[in-house]
Amino acid sequence: MKLDFYESMPQKKSSRFFVIWFNGIVMFVLTYVIGMLLGFAVLTVSGYGDLYTMNEALRDLGSVMLYYLGVYHLFILSMMITGTVFAGICAFAVLSSYEAIIRLMISAFKGIFFRYNYTLNEFLVPVVSPYGLFIRVISETDRTNGDPSKYLMMLGVFDLALLLVSLLVYMKRPREKAGRTLVFKWMAEPLKILMAVPAVTAAGLITAQTMNANGLLNVRNMVLISVIILIASIIVCALIQGVFELDIRQAFKKKLQWIVCTVLALVIFFGFKQDILGIDRYVPDPSEVASAVFAPEGYDGLWGGRIGADLKYMDMVDFYRENMYLTDAESICELARLSMEKCDEAWDNANDDPDTFYQSDESSMFSQAILLYRMKNGRLIARELSIPVKDDKAAELVDKIMSTQEFVRGYYSVEVYDADTAISQTQTMHLEARYTDGVHDRRLDRDELIELIGMYKKDMETFSYKERIDLLPAGYIRYSISTEDSRFYGPMQEESLVVYPCMRNCIKYINDKGYSLDDFSLYDEAEAVVITNPHYDEQNEYMKEEGLDYLPEELQERFVKTREYNGTDLKELEAFLYPGDMGMYRWDGGKDFDVSYEVQIVYRRGGEKAKRYGDFNYYYFVKGEVPENVVKDLAL
Repeated sequence: MKLDFYESMPQKKSSRFFVIWFNGIVMFVLTYVIGMLLGFAVLTVSGYGDLYTMNEALRDLGSVMLYYLGVYHLFILSMMITGTVFAGICAFAVLSSYEAIIRLMISAFKGIFFRYNYTLNEFLVPVVSPYGLFIRVISETDRTNGDPSKYLMMLGVFDLALLLVSLLVYMKRPREKAGRTLVFKWMAEPLKILMAVPAVTAAGLITAQTMNANGLLNVRNMVLISVIILIASIIVCALIQGVFELDIRQAFKKKLQWIVCTVLALVIFFGFKQDILGIDRYVPDPSEVASAVFAPEGYDGLWGGRIGADLKYMDMVDFYRENMYLTDAESICELARLSMEKCDEAWDNANDDPDTFYQSDESSMFSQAILLYRMKNGRLIARELSIPVKDDKAAELVDKIMSTQEFVRGYYSVEVYDADTAISQTQTMHLEARYTDGVHDRRLDRDELIELIGMYKKDMETFSYKERIDLLPAGYIRYSISTEDSRFYGPMQEESLVVYPCMRNCIKYINDKGYSLDDFSLYDEAEAVVITNPHYDEQNEYMKEEGLDYLPEELQERFVKTREYNGTDLKELEAFLYPGDMGMYRWDGGKDFDVSYEVQIVYRRGGEKAKRYGDFNYYYFVKGEVPENVVKDLAL
């Protein structure tokens, strides 16, 4: 190796180290700067080069340099503890990926065995790694133009620490150790164990994931997983031993390693399975919580990302973390404990069988929510809970939490970025806005949209979770903003705001404008209503009785009842029918559609709705509000 070659030179050992280290930096900087200048020259000739571009390139050189030093020092350390190029490259690969693999495995274990696990995106990004720290620098820079100085400083400290460790190892390094896998022989056994255990554990994890996906992960299969871990331990340890000794004949020596790796892998595997540390069901003491996030997934039809204050898209959880700071930790912790207790009871009743659980009535009693605790000691704890929304005590706690302005401002992006103000500043952009029930539209111009959003925000000041449970939406305010460029790949910003009958300011504004959706009549638009009841429950019961896996088509016809309604009958049904969009997913367990009835509105030929939607469209009855004559007509 190069450093060993310089051992014979009449120079201090540390000086030799830094001379060679400096050569590597000079090579990188010269290459980078030359490439940057050539690129800038091409841009200038093309008419795109300017002082701003050069400033940006020079500024980025600093962060790229810190990243390079991290990778460079990691490789130096790998070469210092090894004695051959091959061994050094292997060590570099292991050191580069070890933390990321461990984090990925922890996340996978939690995904299989933890009922309330929620993995934040950044958990999978390594911390003690030049790659992970640089990813955080880029992420912080991209996300709302944040300041990455914190992570740049951490990257600088990491670079310096690696350099000092590499120097220390070199100063302790015996002379002429080139040709050996490891320079320090005592490191061999611990390193073999550290490398083998994750690989062996991964074998059990992959087996468990496969079985879990096929519904086969039960107590009997745990024995099979244990056997696979033992076999994997023998194979992995033999392979590592052969590489370390650079001699395949040494592969099956050191049999004690097989036992150690097997035991450690089994402890890790079953430790996660049994949650011996109590991580999954952990609920902190309220006095230790600085603030919290409680985010019901899909409440008011809000899924996916949010729009930040600068009209840029934000990841859903990032939005919550930045904008929601709930201080009623006592109610949140009590709700978490109650939810886990009720959910555990439901799964016990189903004998932990997913098919039994999700086919039972109990499954409809739970709705998912993301919960983040910001601890006073700086920790951030994430959970995904199943909230028993129809439990009286849980509903009371949810109402107490969600009816606060802390929640409203942290959950609805329209409250954060002042949409009415933002829209008034988009004169050069393309705006589409409407008040709709999903079938019928009232077009809104820019001024009307700004005024209506102002009314919406005023109504949200008196937000009541409990009041909305027994209400269906009156309609939706839907709008999208695009630039000429963004119109090719979708709006840069779009929103759908639910308007409930209890939102007095919105409803008054809509009625005063003559935009009420009640003016539309199915009787005027439709030629007929075709209603079908397939009697799926009865079909499933019949299959169970007859021991059938599926019901042949000729047998299904015995259960399917259909009737067409026209004229006066259609007019009487109109008050009970709603467009599909009006029956959004009900997180709160409130008014919802009865999906056991299939309702087709057959439009009049040549009419406006037939031109827009085709021959028919789907409508629904509300659960518990199906007219008695329909129930009777379509009974078996």
